[in-house]
Amino acid sequence: MRVVYFVILGVSLLGSDLPVRYDPFHSAKKIIKSKPMGTFVPRRAPLRLEAIFDGKAFINGKVYKKGDIIGGFKVAKIAKDYVVLVRGGQRRVLYLYRPQVLKVV
Repeated sequence: MRVVYFVILGVSLLGSDLPVRYDPFHSAKKIIKSKPMGTFVPRRAPLRLEAIFDGKAFINGKVYKKGDIIGGFKVAKIAKDYVVLVRGGQRRVLYLYRPQVLKVV
């Protein structure tokens, strides 16, 4: 009986020193208040011209022809090694990347 009394007394004394009291019969309150975030705008991948074949351009893994729209730009011209994109008065040219090929003799 004395052991139980000392255990209860010790728990009640130590429990009063805790900064937060736990009550299992009440639901937890939200402590951290989150700030509202602004609108999320996903970042677009840069446009990369990967191939040109049969009057069509392969840009970022998709096939586009003249007049199609990609990322707000309209495909204005598809040449042999570049593509011209236009949006309003803005013009953007994508060049076909050709790494230097070294001949092994």
